[in-house]
Amino acid sequence: MDETPETDDFLDSVLPMLEAEETDFTLFFDLLTEVASGQNGNKSEEKWLSLFTQTGAGPNWLAKWQSLRSKSSSAIAAMRKANPKLIARNHQVEQAISNAMEKNDLTLFRRLAEALRNPCAVSEGNRDLLIPPLPEQRVLRTFCGT
Repeated sequence: MDETPETDDFLDSVLPMLEAEETDFTLFFDLLTEVASGQNGNKSEEKWLSLFTQTGAGPNWLAKWQSLRSKSSSAIAAMRKANPKLIARNHQVEQAISNAMEKNDLTLFRRLAEALRNPCAVSEGNRDLLIPPLPEQRVLRTFCGT
């Protein structure tokens, strides 16, 4: 996107929209990258639109984004580089620490460490690591070093 007052205003609207929608940021940007690349055709767009359950802002936002975005392969590559599919989600990290400390079980820790070596490519066996936490799994407080 070229920097103009219109694009600046549009980009400034993203985070408040995601907050209002209670949308997972990682899923939003990962699926938006899939939409930009044409990956999975309309399925990516449908999955992306399904993130908008609160205010229904998705269709209008997507249309505006499509009109402003660069469609070059370098722009799509930059999006993928900036938007990993997989992140170290707090609820998974907390579970890995708990398993290690309480059960001397490093299985989840090792699995997360291996999967995060290449966060832009997720194997079939690690698809469950993409899932955001359920309300009861949300970590409300983290500590330095985790």
